[in-house]
Amino acid sequence: TDSDSDTQTFTTTVLPDGSFTIDLPAAASEGLLNVDVSVLDAAGNLASVSTSGLIDLTLPILNLDALSNLNSATPTISGTCDEIGAVISIEVTDSDSDTQTFTTTVLPDGSFTIDLPADAAEGLLNVDVSVLDAAGNLASVSTSGLIDLTLPILNLDALSNLNSATPTISGTCDEIGAVISIEVTDSDSDTQTFTTTVLPDGSFTIDLPADAAEGLLNVDVSVLDAAGNLASVSTSGLIDLTLPILNLDALSNLNSATPTISGTCDEIGAVISIEVTDSDSDT
Repeated sequence: TDSDSDTQTFTTTVLPDGSFTIDLPAAASEGLLNVDVSVLDAAGNLASVSTSGLIDLTLPILNLDALSNLNSATPTISGTCDEIGAVISIEVTDSDSDTQTFTTTVLPDGSFTIDLPADAAEGLLNVDVSVLDAAGNLASVSTSGLIDLTLPILNLDALSNLNSATPTISGTCDEIGAVISIEVTDSDSDTQTFTTTVLPDGSFTIDLPADAAEGLLNVDVSVLDAAGNLASVSTSGLIDLTLPILNLDALSNLNSATPTISGTCDEIGAVISIEVTDSDSDT
């Protein structure tokens, strides 16, 4: 008698080895199945036994998370399942076609998580996960992810526009579209944190969003790729907002067609640019 109270009555025969076996002739409803079995011998003695079992036609609910920790050779496989305490069977195949097979258990909260027991090769990782419930129903799910152990290539240009309180930070990165994180600290120990994006040509550029103090400016730049690999570079530059001190002496040797131009400047070694225009407008 099944969970819908539908009853089936049928017979089978005891085999020479003393056993008997038969499948139900018609489908029974999912749920509790009560079974009553009896046999009558030639003398009229009746023996009977009963048992019951739970017909379970429903696959376990098995969900697999996106692979995490893909910047490691042993990424994390996790998910959820409604079969508390069940054994989760996992098979992974890496880009070298090497396969690992291992198991973990569904925790009381319905979750499971495990790292690969051995290193996998960098590249595509295919993951097949399955669980078998007590009734023999098998559920399986698959996913894949790209193991990436390589740091992004991040280059930082020398700071430009240092005669401004908002100098320009620029560079290149091979992670197109990635977010570049920037932290700058000026000579007053004031810090600014901001971001920019890698353009399709692999470059990035941004001016400081707020004025920095004159003096040494320290710049730390980092980028995180999709797998979680972090690359960082640093540089520094001297913000100089002060004009050079430039003094020009009175012209000397004016009784010559090539008079002398002289003066002083506090920028030792700097190039002095001179333009002269005479009475004929020759420059």
